This record gives sequence, structure tokens and C-alpha cells, in this order.
Amino acid sequence: MNPGELPCILLVEDDPGDAGLVRVHLRRAGIHDGDSDRLIWARSLAEALARAQHFKADVVLLDLSLPDSTGLPTLETLRTALLNTPIVVLTGHNDADFALQALESGAQDYLVKGSFDHDALGRAIRYALVRGQLESRLRLLDTALNAAANGIVITDTEAHIEWANPAFTRMTGYSLAEALGHQLQELIKPGRTPTTLYESMWQTIRAGQVWHGELINRRKDGSFYD
Repeated sequence: MNPGELPCILLVEDDPGDAGLVRVHLRRAGIHDGDSDRLIWARSLAEALARAQHFKADVVLLDLSLPDSTGLPTLETLRTALLNTPIVVLTGHNDADFALQALESGAQDYLVKGSFDHDALGRAIRYALVRGQLESRLRLLDTALNAAANGIVITDTEAHIEWANPAFTRMTGYSLAEALGHQLQELIKPGRTPTTLYESMWQTIRAGQVWHGELINRRKDGSFYD
């Protein structure tokens, strides 16, 4: 989707009246201009899945009560089929706990029919699109970090490991499960490098500064690596 371009929308709704009202809201919100090529209406989950094979939706508006599927399985099925497409749930089921379950199952937003206007629908769609773009960038960054040849770790402010890439686990001999929660200095053991150099390194890192240098450490099995 290019900047300034209207999104392509897959509307999954079995009730013609509700579908028509959503279209009105979309036009009033400036999300849809009436172009039939940018809004596809599916009346069942099966039809939505079939349409999605030939229509690249930027966002899905999904009713969870369809003739062939109801509840969270409807969301989960469509989420699996359209892995990276943001989904906004439109439902008559006004239940806070159920809404939370829907969000935890992958919905970007949850709107109750009869309780939202065009501004709320437009805002939900725009937010979903922005979050979808951010998540796409995060997935790209995650892929790059996991593919990096150098060992990379992310720690909290106390240097406890919260994440490590595969190169770090190969380099140190510690699995990710073994590394998580430990302070980095517990796993980076002195090898042939003077202790004073380690002390200087940790002081620099704790001060929030960048340390440059070369260390020769010991793996979990006692062998050396640098």
C-alpha cells in the first residue's frame, strides 16, 4: 500500500444491512471512495478465504458470527490464512473478556456493532494499518538479527539477558533457555584475556557507552572462542 492510497478492504459480513452500514461509515471516514476493486464483500468464512486468494487486502473487517463459522475459531482461521494482514473485528458481542481474547488471538481492534460511528471505524482501520506496518518492520529486524553472523543479545538495565540470537548460542555453547535471565558476565567467562580488561568493559557498558575491543572467552564446554 502506497502512502496516500486508499486501503484495499476485505469485509466479511453475512448481514446485508450491516455490510451496507459499514460501507457508509467507510465513505464518511474517507477510507473508501466506492471503488468496487478496493472493497470486496464476503458473506461467509469460506467465501472470504476464496476471495483472499485473488484479492490482496490491506485490512480485514470481520464479523465473528458467520453462517459457516462463529467465535474465535473464525478469527484464528482467517488470521492463519492471512498471516500478516491486520484484522479488525466487528461484532454484536459486547463482552470485555471476549474482546481481550480476540485481541490475544491476533485481532488489531474490536468494535461492537451499534456502538461505533464512522470516526471510530476510520480510526481503528488507520491504527491497524500503522501497527501492521510496524509489525512488518519488526519481523524484518527479527529476521536480520537471527541471521546475523555475530552474537547479539538484548538485556535489561541490570544486564539480565532477555533475548539472544542463534549466533550467540552457537558461539557460547549455551542454549537460549540456559541464557535467558542470566547476567551476561555469568556466561562470558574469562579465557586468555586479563581480568582487568573485563572489568573495564563492564564499567563502560554499565555507563551506557560503547566498548570496543577483542576478548578471548570460554564456551560452556571450556573451549576458547573470540
